[in-house]
Amino acid sequence: MMFMHLKYAFSSHEMKYDPFFGQPEQIHLSYGLDPTLMIVTWVTLNEVNDFIVEYGQFDMFNKREIGSISIFQDSGSEKRHEYIHRVVL
Repeated sequence: MMFMHLKYAFSSHEMKYDPFFGQPEQIHLSYGLDPTLMIVTWVTLNEVNDFIVEYGQFDMFNKREIGSISIFQDSGSEKRHEYIHRVVL
């Protein structure tokens, strides 16, 4: 059994929303083209400094990967930004 822990830290930029909007939402796990790889994807509504997944087996988070971020802007009237984080394990 694999255990995962998402680590995040708020950006030094001014917060646009309540601090809870920096928390990970919509967490997805998927396989990549190589079935030995797993991709962890999640969304935050504020920019964060770090996007790290710590993982391991038997309650030991002894592995760590750093990912990438992309910005999505919705086409609605608010033009909200969402920050999409991806980490390959």
